[in-house]
Amino acid sequence: MKVDMNEVTSDLLRYNESSVYIVDGHTPFEADDMVGKHGLAWWQHSENRWYFREYGTENVRWVKFHQLGFCPLIGDQVLVRGAEVPVEYRMDRYGKLDTQQVRDRLITVTGTEWSRLNNKGEVKEWWKPRVWINGEVKSHQNPDETEQVRFTVFSPHQLDWMFPDESSLGDKDVPSRNLLFHEFHAVHALLSQASNRESYYEKDFHLIGEMLSDEAHRGGRCDEFDRFVEIFNSDSELGVIKKCK
Repeated sequence: MKVDMNEVTSDLLRYNESSVYIVDGHTPFEADDMVGKHGLAWWQHSENRWYFREYGTENVRWVKFHQLGFCPLIGDQVLVRGAEVPVEYRMDRYGKLDTQQVRDRLITVTGTEWSRLNNKGEVKEWWKPRVWINGEVKSHQNPDETEQVRFTVFSPHQLDWMFPDESSLGDKDVPSRNLLFHEFHAVHALLSQASNRESYYEKDFHLIGEMLSDEAHRGGRCDEFDRFVEIFNSDSELGVIKKCK
């Protein structure tokens, strides 16, 4: 089924799908023609990886978590913590807002875009393009009218917007896909970062081993080094250092 990205609404999503833009290359800091594409991403638990399909196509490819900028869909009502939203409409997740204050901050999403435009409609050529979410919120000054807001979506490690929690509002009036969406992606971000750190530690560990081995070679102390390595490897939970010989 081909889907027009300008008409995507919440009811088109399966339970495990998320609306995303590709905000980074498969290899960080390298050019990638996927950057800027808008589509659906889903987590394939059995393969321990994410998949992505651009709207309007049937092409599916696997992607890395750091590439994904999770964004709401047209018609979603969301709460936003980002500084681009005026403070009177901004959500403080850990603040003491009552139910009506939460309702007064609900932003209805009207569209998304990938651009260099700022909130004043100015093109910033030196900016990297980013995902902008357009929406409207009930005006505090004129309750019969709405105000237009615009805010950015960054990487999955920076979720500045969120779905409201239905239970906190006391009824089903507000469409919501549950705060578990954000809890899942926040935890996934932490695990992704931890995995990267583990990989860096492992590389550094092997680098130190190679440097010590080279130094032992140059100093003619391979026998002493190898005895140390045997003892270390028997107790280490980090990895294995190679012997000189």
